[in-house]
Amino acid sequence: MREQAKKNGGEIFFLLRDYFPLDEWRKYCSRTMKIKDANGTIIEFDRTTLPPFTTIRFRDGQSGYAEVLKTAISGYAGEVLWNIFEYKRVSGGESNWIIEPQFVSLLRNTECPPFESVSDYVQKKYPEFSKKAHADLISLVSYLTLWLTEHGFKPVYAV
Repeated sequence: MREQAKKNGGEIFFLLRDYFPLDEWRKYCSRTMKIKDANGTIIEFDRTTLPPFTTIRFRDGQSGYAEVLKTAISGYAGEVLWNIFEYKRVSGGESNWIIEPQFVSLLRNTECPPFESVSDYVQKKYPEFSKKAHADLISLVSYLTLWLTEHGFKPVYAV
């Protein structure tokens, strides 16, 4: 399962889980999704027209690590610009941290209709951007791995 998820949109989560104390809870956009229909046939869906994102939560609210990630991500110069921002949970407790393309954040705050999810909006209006961002995610993970190593971080939480 982990190996499949690591190659299907979960790359950032699995990298960061090795370096930082993260809760097991996470959310990310998989590039493909498989479901089994009533006849037992497996149907695979391409989800690369949805924008990629990864949502993480630091254990015990240790959000100081988010500043490290902000610095690392802001130095990335790939095909897509990325950012990380805090999402304060309505139910209280620790905040979630969302890593997504800056373009998606911009759309959320400008042209996306208020009662439509930004993912659905991007899928309808900018599907080619999402495909480009999914491809760039792999380069972002490589960059983050190198950046963390160069800045003295070690994969101490590796499972």
